[in-house]
Amino acid sequence: MRNRRYTYPDDWKQISRQVREVAGWKCEQCSAPHGVLIQRLKSNKAIWRKALDGDHYGWTKAKKCVVSVHHIGVDNPDGSPGDGTDKMDCRPENLIALCARCHLLADIKIAVKHARQTKLASQRQLALAAGQIELF
Repeated sequence: MRNRRYTYPDDWKQISRQVREVAGWKCEQCSAPHGVLIQRLKSNKAIWRKALDGDHYGWTKAKKCVVSVHHIGVDNPDGSPGDGTDKMDCRPENLIALCARCHLLADIKIAVKHARQTKLASQRQLALAAGQIELF
């Protein structure tokens, strides 16, 4: 997913930093620490360890953990449903610090939808380039 900067508030960098500081610069789901090389257990990727030299059997390749901020989409104070895609809703209870893996899992439905749209657009472009005409 591309970062659409204009959909975030002007002070997003400060808001994001504050959420990650409150979380201790760790993922609030799996506790993976920001900026540290980690490996995940291949059979259960929720389990991680600090990267070790050698001894890779059963563990993924080492990657630097990046913790970012996710909009949960909690209900609004007036009882109306929350929207996780509303990046302007920066209430503390609507934000959570997540590592890249946990963030992707939280956004998986949106990621699949965007991937599907991208694939369809690409197929359409290929068809037009091949000389097919659009019916609708």
